[in-house]
Amino acid sequence: MSNNVHVTMNLKIWFVSILLVVTLPVGAASEQTDSTLEARDLYVQYLPDVELTNIMWRNIISTDGQLIDELKMATYEVHRSSTMFQPGFDRETTLIASDIPACNSTDSNEECSGKGHVLEYYPPPGKVNVRFIYYAIVTILRDGTVTDPVNLGISQIPPGHVEDTAPIQSPQDFTATYNASNKSTYLSWRPACTGSNYNYILYEHNEPATRSTWDEIEKVITTDEIPQNVSEYTLDWTYESYYQSIEREVYYTLTCLYPSYCDDEACYPASEDVRFYTDNTLAEPIIEDTRVPRYSGHLLAEYDREDSTTSLQWTKVAEKDISSILLYHSTDPIVSVVQENVTVLAELPADSVEFIHQLTPDWMTTSYYALGLVDNSGNVQTDNFDVLGKVGPVLERMLPISITSLDVEIENSTTLLFSWDIDSSFSQGDAVLWKSEVTTPDLSVEWTEVSRLNPMEGEFYYSVNQLDTSWYALTLEGTWGSSTNTHIDDRIEANTNAIYLIPQWQSEDETDESNSSSDEKIDLPSFEITLLDTNQTVKNGDWITLFAETNTTHEFSFSSSQNGSTYRWSNALNDNPFWFGAASSSGIWTITVENPIKLIHIESTNANGEIDIIRVGIDWNYQESNQPVEEEEPITKEEKKSSSEEQTISPFLLIVISLMVAYIVVLIVQSKPRKQLFLEEE
Repeated sequence: MSNNVHVTMNLKIWFVSILLVVTLPVGAASEQTDSTLEARDLYVQYLPDVELTNIMWRNIISTDGQLIDELKMATYEVHRSSTMFQPGFDRETTLIASDIPACNSTDSNEECSGKGHVLEYYPPPGKVNVRFIYYAIVTILRDGTVTDPVNLGISQIPPGHVEDTAPIQSPQDFTATYNASNKSTYLSWRPACTGSNYNYILYEHNEPATRSTWDEIEKVITTDEIPQNVSEYTLDWTYESYYQSIEREVYYTLTCLYPSYCDDEACYPASEDVRFYTDNTLAEPIIEDTRVPRYSGHLLAEYDREDSTTSLQWTKVAEKDISSILLYHSTDPIVSVVQENVTVLAELPADSVEFIHQLTPDWMTTSYYALGLVDNSGNVQTDNFDVLGKVGPVLERMLPISITSLDVEIENSTTLLFSWDIDSSFSQGDAVLWKSEVTTPDLSVEWTEVSRLNPMEGEFYYSVNQLDTSWYALTLEGTWGSSTNTHIDDRIEANTNAIYLIPQWQSEDETDESNSSSDEKIDLPSFEITLLDTNQTVKNGDWITLFAETNTTHEFSFSSSQNGSTYRWSNALNDNPFWFGAASSSGIWTITVENPIKLIHIESTNANGEIDIIRVGIDWNYQESNQPVEEEEPITKEEKKSSSEEQTISPFLLIVISLMVAYIVVLIVQSKPRKQLFLEEE
């Protein structure tokens, strides 16, 4: 368009404006006395490069103190319309800004008088054709009175203002959600970009994007490979999280990028609609979190047959951002929850520290437990369990040992006849015959399976190549009561379902080697042991309490006057069938007990195969000792050995010490009756 055309148009616009000004009623009063406080010198400037309109005006200029006081209480409204504002126009449909104070409360009269105002406004997206726009400023007095009318050239701009805005070229209704279960971010939108010469650009940034801040914020292109004909896209973080966990708050923006191009007339730059009229940027961030939590505390389990429960306790979860706790249960050691037989026992609040597993009356299971975490993003700990976050095996045997007695007869030099009685609660299954050639075996590991047989038959002939002194035991695998589940009752108790076989025809030398004989017993002194720490003598059937030095392990040593005796111990309160051998060195026996075992049975088997049992209770000290246990142990052992050697120096001294010990034992028995102690054990 030529300059002449522009001049002609401007002249026409000026002429029309003059006519309108002449024909419209002029209601503007003098500024000095204008009680309407009508805005003055309204001016509007449109910047097409950024599609921004600057709206500028000022207060009245007056020295009237009363008017200035009213002005300090007045506010302005800014209105926009495609038609000229007439008296009584509908303010609700044209309002673009309101509650703009004419003055600040701290302004002086001189500052308030004639004070200028500027408002930046982004016109809505338009069409290709040019639009003529009117702006007006309405004054609202403190009593609610509205300035009416708005006069042209004073509080309303004359006709001719042009705002040429581009049409929308961006996706609409853009959303983003994160799914923790499959570690992915799901994006969706409604396509709205026209033409076919564009491609989608997905940005990510750490702060919200606005029209005014888009150019300044730091942003990264996540992908530019989204096809035009789709309305959704998924970001898969599985591969990335395999190498490095993701945990962040992030904003996403989706645009349509039109590349630069040239035609026969001119070249055009690339364009991208970042005015954000269509909600194509996230107003709130989403949380992407692939980091699986891991419990770093300590899990404990204690089985109580009398209460039919297993109590699970753990240290309070220290990890942050945890929503709940998962307790896993299995009959096998837990490596991952995807393995067979792993179930979720319970889901508990994140601040819980205890759970009581109530067992059924026919529960016969070796249990393993593990503690996992669930964070607020939905990540679930399913593996990578800390060694202290798991516990097991826990032998949970609600039914008594169904093999109530076991006997063996030597039929001949190569045949043994086993017979047994079985509890009526056992329904069906197999019996397993075990053998151990260790004189006092650790019953958890020292057994070898001999044969599987029918427990209902009540007897079994077993052929051997040569009879020897051995332990034999019979356990059950099957169903009990009304339960259809197959259980394994692998408990072994001496003189119940375990028997010690001593061949009757062994020579005297062979009898001495096996420390037993069926025809002639070795003359042994009465059974008793001497605790080296407290110098106490304990006999068969006695009950004594020891005090642990630490809250982790307790070790005590003793000596015995019986030659050829062996010792082992087991957990007496947990119905634990596992027996553990005592360590022997230079006539000193040592037993190490780990927390939380509170009562143990010590079993002695002498050279005649006779068994004596001592009960030992342990009171654990939950206060940390001043010195590490590892540093004290060597000194203690030397003191123990020295004490034992000193006892053998003088018979007279031994007599004196024995009398003192006997006196102390009498005092202990009087203060703590044995009957009460046995009742506490039961």
